[in-house]
Amino acid sequence: MDSAHNRASASLLRAALGSYFPGRPLVLVFGASDDKDVAGMLQVLTPGAALVVATQSRHPRAADAALVAQAARQCGVPASQVMVASPVAEALALALQQAGQDAVICVAGSLFAAAEAREAWLALHPASLPAEDWARQAEPAEPGWHVTGASAPSPLHAPVAAP
Repeated sequence: MDSAHNRASASLLRAALGSYFPGRPLVLVFGASDDKDVAGMLQVLTPGAALVVATQSRHPRAADAALVAQAARQCGVPASQVMVASPVAEALALALQQAGQDAVICVAGSLFAAAEAREAWLALHPASLPAEDWARQAEPAEPGWHVTGASAPSPLHAPVAAP
């Protein structure tokens, strides 16, 4: 999870992903504020991504997930590799369902999306964060959301391209 809420920070994130996870498929869960350079961030983050899950945080300034998906397609991501899911907890659940065992799932685009993903991760894996972590006091993820046990065949075999 990384806010990567502008083109410069998206570029740094992309370089870090290529450095820390060379050759691994990238599943990008992306939600941004509507006043940000969504296309610019996606131009940097999406090359070589196996899947882009467009999402929308619960913040009032959040960009509509369908418009984020449209921007990803306009950046050259094939329509078959773009999905839409909101809220962020559902987008994370979808990414977890679709990702292969070697895939890297990265949530980025806004502080709001990153925070909601962190809350959702805590709901799935309560012991994964320290007891004093702020996410334990944050608004909970949507009631009743969960990752289903159904495993779908993963189309994710494309390696992460180096920046």
